[in-house]
Amino acid sequence: MKLNKILLTGLLATLFGTGLATSDSALAASSSCTGSPTCTTPAVPLDFQIIIPQFVRLRIGNAGSTDTIVFDMTSTPDLIGDSSVVAGTGGDVGAGEVNVRVMANGAGLTVRVDAATSGTGSGIDCVGPGSCAPGTDFINWDEITVTPNGCAVAPPPLDNAGTGTANYPAAAPLKELCTWIYKYDNTTVPFDGTYVGTVTYTATSL
Repeated sequence: MKLNKILLTGLLATLFGTGLATSDSALAASSSCTGSPTCTTPAVPLDFQIIIPQFVRLRIGNAGSTDTIVFDMTSTPDLIGDSSVVAGTGGDVGAGEVNVRVMANGAGLTVRVDAATSGTGSGIDCVGPGSCAPGTDFINWDEITVTPNGCAVAPPPLDNAGTGTANYPAAAPLKELCTWIYKYDNTTVPFDGTYVGTVTYTATSL
């Protein structure tokens, strides 16, 4: 009985020690050294991976909401139609200016930004109140100019047909960080009232 107890104890110790060794080697690389007074272990590697998907990103103005640019000539009626350029209010930068972000990382891909305008091809629509008639009276979209500020590529121009585009050349990565400034050319004399329109921008990798 005494001999069996010794054998059983030795067997358990052997199995336990083997288990520890197997677990340690499976979890990570390891090394050790011995020596006196100093020693240096062999190198222990640790690998890293960074996975980046291909993407296209577009931001015009605030990232989480729609900005409104306003050209209000209520206080300057004597200037209406005299071609004096009118600065806007609103935009996430202010004074009719918005932040623009165009980014992409597909090698060799051109990025095209399109500006689609509302108004069914007629322009910025009257919504009243005033003398203008909704659905009948419009202000042409090309009355609003877009000027780049610190941009590598000019923004898409605005027109009634909504065909304005801007092409960013094939290169990777693309990172356009700048602002666009909107102004009203004020070359016509529209009927009195409020005119409202929307420009919808999209970015496409080609």
